[in-house]
Amino acid sequence: MNLFLYAGQLSEFIQRVIPEKEAISGLFSKLNILFSYAGSGRYPQLALTYLQQLLLPYSGIMFEFSACASCQNKKDIIAFSYQYSGLLCKNCKNKLVGNEITDISYLKTLVSFSRLSVETLVDLEITPKDEAFLIAFWDEVYTDYLGIFLKSKKVNKSLKELEEIL
Repeated sequence: MNLFLYAGQLSEFIQRVIPEKEAISGLFSKLNILFSYAGSGRYPQLALTYLQQLLLPYSGIMFEFSACASCQNKKDIIAFSYQYSGLLCKNCKNKLVGNEITDISYLKTLVSFSRLSVETLVDLEITPKDEAFLIAFWDEVYTDYLGIFLKSKKVNKSLKELEEIL
């Protein structure tokens, strides 16, 4: 089901950027690198996860990975908050109770992955544990933030038409 979401997001992404010619100068070459890597790279699922991360801002979903999402402090980062869609510093984390990621190694993995470029993805070295975490994290984000699209009449109609074709 997530593959349908990715395809829809990619289609919407391309439709939004094509009118802005200067914005797409390297877009298709980057997508080509990404898809060829997804087909033959060491981490094909991670390449799709990277694509998920790239497409979310075009759906209006932005995550803060450079500072505290609440106060913009760049020091003492200790958690990721789904509620604030980003990292939290020690002070802000102490004010919240909720669904946060507090494992420092996972936080480092999230921040590092958010700073990758398509070209650096090819040379990526990652542990199976971190790869599994990233895939699960971005799948959860897609389900939680964009899952509502699966309930829309337009998407349901498109999926039914696709099923009939297949």
